[in-house]
Amino acid sequence: MSELSRFPTASPELFVARGLLSRVDTKFLMHRSEFGDFLRRLAPDDYAVARHDGKEGFDYESIYLDTPNRQLLKDHHRGRRPRHKVRIRHHLTRGLTFFEIKQKQPSDATLKQRHELPFRTESLDEEARALLANRPHLYGDDLEPAMRIGFQRYMFLGEQREERVTIDHALWFRDSSREGAMADAMIVEVKQARYAARSPVMLALRGAGATPIRFSKYITGAHSLWPSIRLNRYRGRMRRIARRIHQ
Repeated sequence: MSELSRFPTASPELFVARGLLSRVDTKFLMHRSEFGDFLRRLAPDDYAVARHDGKEGFDYESIYLDTPNRQLLKDHHRGRRPRHKVRIRHHLTRGLTFFEIKQKQPSDATLKQRHELPFRTESLDEEARALLANRPHLYGDDLEPAMRIGFQRYMFLGEQREERVTIDHALWFRDSSREGAMADAMIVEVKQARYAARSPVMLALRGAGATPIRFSKYITGAHSLWPSIRLNRYRGRMRRIARRIHQ
């Protein structure tokens, strides 16, 4: 995308410095037609773009683990705090795989633990199982692959600010028998060490008309693939999402 070429390439050191495994997340939704306007509102002095072999886009695929009755999904839908997501994530572009546990705190902060696995591994090794064993409330022995989710991602790293911005698009999800997609949606997540409402990217998003929204790829996929699970609290949000991306 030509607008991305204005931004410098993030150094490996900056990439590590902006890991932000403990952070505050703010999500926005935009239609893909609005992405160019958003980029033009950002200054290259403020953000560097993550690139691999000269390419800005990164491909991801995640396997979300849950209990047979989808207890982790239900905890998320009910707004339980703390709550967790457990997944295996393949960083396809970079050839990496991680086992991850994400915890949403009562303070709204997000904590993430991750353990590297051999690339494309989809089973847990001894160390990953030990991470689960230390958290008995995560039903480790009962977890099974529940949903596979894929997307493409652009990533901006704050040059001076402790900030990382991910823009996910071309989202798809599937289970063993069904599949769905959100081709026109772009999900922007601003990850900050401390919430800053007037950082350059936050101002650019509001200026471009992006919609602040609480968005979960897992719940969105479940709403499409698993109609037998009642997700009443998320229905209004799905209507907002549909209006936003079907312009």
